[in-house]
Amino acid sequence: MDGIISKGEKGDIVIPIGIVSDGLEGLPLLRCLAERMPGRRIFFHGDTLRAPVGIRSRDAVIMSAEQGGRLLRKKGAGIILLSDALAAASPHLESMAGMPPVFTAVQAAAEMAAEKSRRGLVAVLGAPALVDSGLYQTALRALRPAIRVSHVSMPLAEPLVREGRLNRPETRVIIKKYLHRLKLRQTDLLICAHGWAVPLLPLIREKIGKRALVLDAAGILADRICRDLCSGETAVDGGAEWNPPAADTGTSPRIRCEVTDIGPLDAETARRLFGRPLRLRGTAPINERKTGK
Repeated sequence: MDGIISKGEKGDIVIPIGIVSDGLEGLPLLRCLAERMPGRRIFFHGDTLRAPVGIRSRDAVIMSAEQGGRLLRKKGAGIILLSDALAAASPHLESMAGMPPVFTAVQAAAEMAAEKSRRGLVAVLGAPALVDSGLYQTALRALRPAIRVSHVSMPLAEPLVREGRLNRPETRVIIKKYLHRLKLRQTDLLICAHGWAVPLLPLIREKIGKRALVLDAAGILADRICRDLCSGETAVDGGAEWNPPAADTGTSPRIRCEVTDIGPLDAETARRLFGRPLRLRGTAPINERKTGK
């Protein structure tokens, strides 16, 4: 995996990271990166106006990811990370001239799953667009041809998190029903590739049982990015037309979280996904409409 040389020490080049998200779904990834690289400047762009894009067509996913990628490139992001629901757009963004390197959790999570699965019975928890893209099936079978891959969607995860019902009796029943089919298939490893399900991971692990290992794709991607950016062993390759942004040598945490629309419950929802209060900012077009400019 190509990365950017940076040790994060004073005087070193520190390239900002950009996260393009389907609404607030990518905030668990932002949290993982902020915990692992507290001095890194991170730009977050969430398309909350059209979310959830991950349940829509491939064209809608590509449009949302492309617009977010272009915006973060202009802001100086040196690499672009796509949230799980937008991962299907990665081949398109990678082919765009001038786009910084684009990464998703798919390859890193697939590598760990192929290694850790005892019987090769793997399930992927993700949005329909991610499942339909076949990215995980392709990556897993390239690493382990005999592996069997199943999928589960969890559409009620978002409303459960938004309402703060993380461990209510009704939530426990819902999660159990979602995972019932996987238990019948004796799934031995579940990849959680769904940001909205991350706050529910303790309950998911409980309900799927001790025989199944549950992997958090966001955490795996954050580990891989942190390792590559801090190792000093790899160099960026963003295409001939891509020019890295100006160096940033600061060491304090700097996170800018922009969304295309701010709803009345979004601040509290962001806190649940990020783990602490997080300021959400409207993008320029939203601000201009509000001020009448």
